[in-house]
Amino acid sequence: MNWMREMLLAGRSLLRRPGFTAIAVVTLALGIGANVAIFTVVNAIMLRPLPYPESDRLVEVMHHAPGIGIDELNNSPGTVSFYRQFADHFSGFAAYDRPMFNLTGGEEPARVPVVRATPNLFDVLRAPPVLGRQFNEDDALAGAAPVAILAYDTWASRFGSDPGIVGQTIYLNGDATEVVGVMPRGFAFPSAETVLFTPLEIPEDPAFGEFGMNGIARLGPGITLDAATQRTRDLQSRVSEYDAEITDDVLAGFQWDVSVVPLRERVVGDLRATLWIVLGTVGFLLLIACLNVANLFLVRAEGRQREMAVRAAMGAGRSRVARAFLSESLLIGLGGGLLGVVLAEVGVRGLVAATADRLPRVDEIAVDATSLSLAFGLSLAVGAILGLLPMIRVLGRNTAQTLRDGGRSATSGRGRHRVRNLLVAAQLSLAVVLLVGSGLMLRSFGNLRTVDPGFEADGVLTMGLSLGRVEGVEAQTAAVQFYTDLLTQTRALPGVETAAVGNFLPLESGNMNGSNFDIESQPEEEGALPKVSMFVGISPDYFETLGVEILDGTAPTWTDVGSEAPRVWVSEEFVRQFLDGPALGERIRFGSEEQWAEIAGVVEDVRVTGLTDDLLPLTFIPLQVGRWAIPDMTHGFLALRTGGGQAELAPTLRDLIRTLNPSVPITSVRTMEQIQSESMAETSFTLLILGIASGMARQRTQEIGVRIALGADRRAVQGLVLRQSVGTTVLGVLGGLLGAFVLTRLMEAVLFQVSSTDLVTFLSVPLVLAGISALATWLPARRAARVDPMQALRAD
Repeated sequence: MNWMREMLLAGRSLLRRPGFTAIAVVTLALGIGANVAIFTVVNAIMLRPLPYPESDRLVEVMHHAPGIGIDELNNSPGTVSFYRQFADHFSGFAAYDRPMFNLTGGEEPARVPVVRATPNLFDVLRAPPVLGRQFNEDDALAGAAPVAILAYDTWASRFGSDPGIVGQTIYLNGDATEVVGVMPRGFAFPSAETVLFTPLEIPEDPAFGEFGMNGIARLGPGITLDAATQRTRDLQSRVSEYDAEITDDVLAGFQWDVSVVPLRERVVGDLRATLWIVLGTVGFLLLIACLNVANLFLVRAEGRQREMAVRAAMGAGRSRVARAFLSESLLIGLGGGLLGVVLAEVGVRGLVAATADRLPRVDEIAVDATSLSLAFGLSLAVGAILGLLPMIRVLGRNTAQTLRDGGRSATSGRGRHRVRNLLVAAQLSLAVVLLVGSGLMLRSFGNLRTVDPGFEADGVLTMGLSLGRVEGVEAQTAAVQFYTDLLTQTRALPGVETAAVGNFLPLESGNMNGSNFDIESQPEEEGALPKVSMFVGISPDYFETLGVEILDGTAPTWTDVGSEAPRVWVSEEFVRQFLDGPALGERIRFGSEEQWAEIAGVVEDVRVTGLTDDLLPLTFIPLQVGRWAIPDMTHGFLALRTGGGQAELAPTLRDLIRTLNPSVPITSVRTMEQIQSESMAETSFTLLILGIASGMARQRTQEIGVRIALGADRRAVQGLVLRQSVGTTVLGVLGGLLGAFVLTRLMEAVLFQVSSTDLVTFLSVPLVLAGISALATWLPARRAARVDPMQALRAD
């Protein structure tokens, strides 16, 4: 009952000082809300177990071949068969890939993400269908009748949760496919984007080549991750037993290695470092908010010394006085936490909406019981700490002396301001750390902006298209005719300067594939490492439309389409890696092809998957029919360069495509500027969070007026500013630089072409803060005696 009475009294006291209460609650709400929001994201993506039984036992197997310039390889049919035969430390080994299929049946045609998986995938994940059956080995045999298992959301949204869906027919890439099952609600593998599952065939005794699928395994009983990694590495010495062509010398030339990685780490990917940095940033933001409010509490406590002394003199024990301080601070903390939860909910929804296509496990991100528990815990902890500081400060004073002084010196004296100065110095130290961090990210962002992507993004609109499966000369001829008609009619539209199609857009790997190839003038020596290039299918005007410069040779023409004497174009990186002399006139052939293609031109390097990735050798091949056909042109991109009005063109293009072929789904409509911006999204997001936190850390608006409004003497404030600001600033900056030197090393994974101890950043931040401090010292000292307390509170 005593606590309840104290809480009621504390509430009335805070209501009598609405300015102070509002400032404190809102300041804490911003810090708590930011922490709850970012923790909600981190928890859903990195901390919470994956939604599969014993998900910590699930791993992915990756390969590495730095000897031929390939840092990471997934799995091939050969490696899958090899591990199933030899890797007894796994209780199950499955494989899958993630193609895009044309889906018809239910609603209008759509291009959808599909998982093709070996039949045992659901056994490895321990997740059987909720309706129907899972795949069996016969489903994955060559020539088997096509079958599919629907994701739960697909069943609900596209087929209306029809309980009779099992046995019905849908069409995938034009093939009649029987639905044999539906997965449970919440099952999202490898992400919520998956619409359905189909069987993946692994031929008997396949070769090691074509590393295009993921390998997922479940650790056997009693097998640790380290043990699995070592035993998988030891197995590589038996590769030649499985495939005699892959000798020990070949593996040594590849610098072949293998790693076993927890599935959760693979899901998170490169986002891990960014999320930890952002979480640490908002943690600093909460500390700064606490220091700001602690300063307010100390100033207010100084102004209430006489009140507390009177209460003590009238018989109130120290515990009761302490409860009065603690009750007020707990109410402030809980108020900040409650408002912080509201801000966190809004922030999480906004963050998910803005980054849904770039965050893994996005469907699991929501403010939940764990988030609310964090908010409650932070509120109590902050409230307790805020009440402790003034309680110790005031209760340590002599009551009789305070009553005799009448509170006249309550806010003066060097000793009485020492604690507040230390709090301000700590606040400055945290601000320095955040400023250095944001400075490093700003320099990284600037470096990213200077990277030449190899194309001109301005004025280019893109649209994804899919023709489904295109096999055989007749189907290939029809595909080329569709693209030809599409380009002819697109170029005739008002505002369109040029247009092209291709199976690859810069900064997105798309459907681009790689293959080994031969150079006619460089006969392969026995045991030599193969040459590998990525190849891209294009139409004429591809380079002109995307603004890719042709450095040597001529541009592709429609004569090259279907030519019996194929010609190709290569990138600068291709020339640097593989050619000793001029490229023009050189001839190459891919894989087992017998026909040679002549290099007709060299184009500038184009970034494939991201601005920070290494350049890859590229070969550009015009649309072909027959031997040199590009199968992945079944899914391609239409790109057009305009003089403006791109948004108005999109509906017209949709109607045009439906007229030419109503069964062709349109997958995405974006400008190249959007694609380029998305490629820098991770750096931009980290920079934004650090920038916001740094800006809030620098804000000390109206602090002098607030102190006066809470009872500080005007002359004391003026003296405090003049005497102590320089020393406090120096102490804070030095502490901050030391902290930044240690903590920014954790940022190395997200920095680009800038050191975590960059001298320019570490020197410029103290200079900027020194300038701000000098201005903040002179101006308040000049006007301290004229500050209107009520005006200051209204400004806050």
